[in-house]
Amino acid sequence: MSRTLFFVSLTLVSAAVPVVGQELVHSPASDTSLEFSDQSQDVAQQASFHERLGGSSGNCVCTTTCRDWWTCPNPGPNVSFELMWFRPHASDPATAVSDRWSDGSRFTVGYLNDSGQELRVRFFEWDTDAGTTPDEPTDLLYFDTEYAGRFNLGCNWDGELSLGVRYAEFRKQEDGEGDTNFEKSLGPVIGLLLKSRPIMGRARLVGSARYSHQFGKADDGSSFDVASFSVTELQIGLELESRETRLGCIDFRPFFEAQKWAGDYDGSDEDLGLIGMGMLLQVSR
Repeated sequence: MSRTLFFVSLTLVSAAVPVVGQELVHSPASDTSLEFSDQSQDVAQQASFHERLGGSSGNCVCTTTCRDWWTCPNPGPNVSFELMWFRPHASDPATAVSDRWSDGSRFTVGYLNDSGQELRVRFFEWDTDAGTTPDEPTDLLYFDTEYAGRFNLGCNWDGELSLGVRYAEFRKQEDGEGDTNFEKSLGPVIGLLLKSRPIMGRARLVGSARYSHQFGKADDGSSFDVASFSVTELQIGLELESRETRLGCIDFRPFFEAQKWAGDYDGSDEDLGLIGMGMLLQVSR
């Protein structure tokens, strides 16, 4: 509930921030001011469509007369918050599964340079008493440190490839069988993000995938052992038109997401699947 209230508060604050150039468009002004406002809107639209500043379309390198606004963006910090609602699923069809939905969150902070390269950190957490069976607590969390680089993929897609290191914990309580905890784990994480060119106005299709393989300790309630598990995340969404405000560029994205936390401990699979939906709010300078 607290995550939902936090996300709603951020959305209301971002919606109330004045749009850049709003005073010029709505206030009585001279012909020069109106012309300046039109030119500003044209430049913003060209940036979204990857057009040359001179008017001809196409991708290009970073120069004063030609700029690809995906691979050569304005440098600055990026902050995003994602609110998600997941329902757990078990890998064994014979296992009883709770039908309860629980909220989770993902928070990302990074800095993007003018060459489309970004350093960032990410934190995800999902905890609930609705595990693979009712009233069994399940706690999932990870912390990523990543390097990401942007690229163009043909005429219809923009992409981003990321590499980094992940710390993760996977805790699942099972009645009558003891607790299974994969904790203090480290492993590599790789990610891919794809964005289509605008398909409806300035709205874009967005898809992302991340995979990590973790190595650490597992605890069955009585002893610790070296073990490993993997985390797979798939997301598909629709990124709506950006708003240029005094805080920066604000993006909003509703999405569907699926995750699988898969581990093997003591000869027994410890898989947990999550499926659900969410919303992303991002502010970039």
